[in-house]
Amino acid sequence: YLFWSDLMIIVIAAHPFYDMKEFAKSLALRFGTNFQDIDKLSLTKNAGLFHNPPSKNAVYEGSVFAHKFEGDVARVYVKWSDEFLVKQAMDSGISFEDANKNVESAFNDEAEYLKKFFDVDIKDLGVYDLVVSADRLDIDGLISVIERYINKIKK
Repeated sequence: YLFWSDLMIIVIAAHPFYDMKEFAKSLALRFGTNFQDIDKLSLTKNAGLFHNPPSKNAVYEGSVFAHKFEGDVARVYVKWSDEFLVKQAMDSGISFEDANKNVESAFNDEAEYLKKFFDVDIKDLGVYDLVVSADRLDIDGLISVIERYINKIKK
């Protein structure tokens, strides 16, 4: 486990087709901290969370947090190629065309929602401190890359 000498927030985000909650929970366990599960509906009702988060030593999941949190925040985007995401979708037994539509519509629907309610452009990866290409990495590999990065910036 990595134990932080001071408080820090880690935000994990990815393409909306890929649910990052379980990964974020695993990452929080690895760092010996907690995962803060806050849904978008709660955020629309309490935007003050961005200025005063429930925990300043935690892992959060989602593009909204990456774009809106202030202060000492490590923002990580896990990036899979569209081809990888379509293949993942096809593993559930759907056609290439349907898989492609599902991946594309998940992104477009989320992009529209986040722009409308939070003024967030999820195409803007410039807000992230680390963008990890994940096509060739398993969960342990991803956690290892992120852990090395966090260790470097906390020195």
